[in-house]
Amino acid sequence: MNFKLEGFKPIQSAEIVVNDLTLIFGDNNNGKTYFAYALYGLLKAFKSINIEILTKKMESDLLANNKITINKAKLNLEDIIKSVAKSYAKKIHSFVFSSENQNIPIISLSNLSLSTEKTKQTINIGGSSIIIDSNKEWFEITIKNQDTGLNNIIIYEINQALLTLLFDIPDVFISVAERLGISLFQKDLDLNINTLVDHIKKSKEINPFDLIRDYSSRYALPVKDNIDFIRAIETIQKGKTTLKIDLSTHIKKMIGGKLKYNGNEVRLSNNRHGDNKIDIPIYLTSASVRALSSLYFFLKHKAKPGDLIIIDEPESHLSLAKQRLLAKLIADCINNDLKIMLTTHSDTLVLELNNLIMLNSDFDDKDSFMKKNHYKNNNIINPDKVSAYIAENGGMTKCNIDKYGMEVGSMDKEINKLNTIRDGLEARL
Repeated sequence: MNFKLEGFKPIQSAEIVVNDLTLIFGDNNNGKTYFAYALYGLLKAFKSINIEILTKKMESDLLANNKITINKAKLNLEDIIKSVAKSYAKKIHSFVFSSENQNIPIISLSNLSLSTEKTKQTINIGGSSIIIDSNKEWFEITIKNQDTGLNNIIIYEINQALLTLLFDIPDVFISVAERLGISLFQKDLDLNINTLVDHIKKSKEINPFDLIRDYSSRYALPVKDNIDFIRAIETIQKGKTTLKIDLSTHIKKMIGGKLKYNGNEVRLSNNRHGDNKIDIPIYLTSASVRALSSLYFFLKHKAKPGDLIIIDEPESHLSLAKQRLLAKLIADCINNDLKIMLTTHSDTLVLELNNLIMLNSDFDDKDSFMKKNHYKNNNIINPDKVSAYIAENGGMTKCNIDKYGMEVGSMDKEINKLNTIRDGLEARL
């Protein structure tokens, strides 16, 4: 999928291709997070955007005969995608950033994957039932017990369902840079409902609906969704990933134990004994544990094939050794049907990802080299699965990627400066 954003905050015109692994580098205040948030909002909003997919003739035929078959090849996909982008652009300020609508940006989408899955969906509206059968080439829509008084609602629901069934849009999870504070203050995130009710009762001037609206809208959508994820951790913990392997074991290794909600709080524990045993609440753990906690729970309990994970500054609070382990986790994710998008400043993370890309090539002592340096086959990254960009000058500059990895000029420039300064100082001592 290609995503282009124009005329939005520090971004003048920026476009990326969302690959299995997509990285955005760049200096501070160049729009990396804005761009990632905008893409996140689009994917979250996509299935709820309502546009007209059925033509007026299709609508009349369906309502007259209670049944219609639509050849997907005859749908104007380009117009549908343009309508989605335009509809999202109009609400991006309020929906994603909880701000008043300012200038409406220009958003462009292309190369969206079409769904080839064979599905059957039933929608109940009043006493009417809508049955949509979908395969690679056709939609077959049937209305049973049609209530003509609900025709407008029926058409609205069908259009929304068709958009969801037409494109293969990934479900998305985001780990925001504010994740450290979210995990730390987990127990304080929920308003005590009894206290809230008592407060409303005592003050005749408070409108409860205004209070709830103000409280829920103070954060950007990705931050709010991260908060909601942590608040729902008890329910989330009951689920289980449908991936072939449990990728949270990478994080378990990084933090030296497992995380679990015990009905009152999230705790870090291990299976060791004596002085090496750990069983502590998350607010007493290191910053690295708290920074990785939401990703741990997502990978262990919610992740499924095709999901996109966006991580803002994944290197935050991680040592160099843990950043290298994170690179292996990222490789394992994309090799197990997940997509990853990162915004990062970390040269260490880039260097290790480049090492994993170079391991995609064959050389004489590859097996012994990998064993000596603790690499496994699931750590190897195919460069064709990677897209990388530098956020600069109001846009996105595409990085060259080959068998040696990603060429990130901005990082190389600063590292070369440091090396030059060091060489100059050493020569003077």
